[in-house]
Amino acid sequence: KGSVRSIGLAAPMVDILRSHRHKHDDFRVGKPRATEALVDFVFTSRSGHPIDPANLRSLCRAVASGAGLGHLSPYDLRHSATSLLSEAGVRNEELADLLGHVDTRMVERHYRHRLSESVTVAVGPMGKLLGTTDDERDK
Repeated sequence: KGSVRSIGLAAPMVDILRSHRHKHDDFRVGKPRATEALVDFVFTSRSGHPIDPANLRSLCRAVASGAGLGHLSPYDLRHSATSLLSEAGVRNEELADLLGHVDTRMVERHYRHRLSESVTVAVGPMGKLLGTTDDERDK
């Protein structure tokens, strides 16, 4: 119950997911649905049941291997997405909410990975404190 939440999606992603669902529905035409309660799932097995986590992990590994990415799991994708969102400026509180965590501790300890090679947060403020500008420093 605590993991159920609504997550907004960008319009292009909604279009991609709708297309996927329609293709999947076309594949299943004439096949009995597992149950009517599963009608709203976008990703299901061929029989219409929720995807088994072990099968999802196997599929993810196979696709990653085929693309030359080595070993990759859904968990790795979660980490990567969180790191990219963090690098794009999404606050830790928002990331924690997105991931379903009650506070930011897990995000700070396990999910946020620095993508840039250097930390530049102090460059501007220190330049102001020292009375220099980027133009003066470059000379």
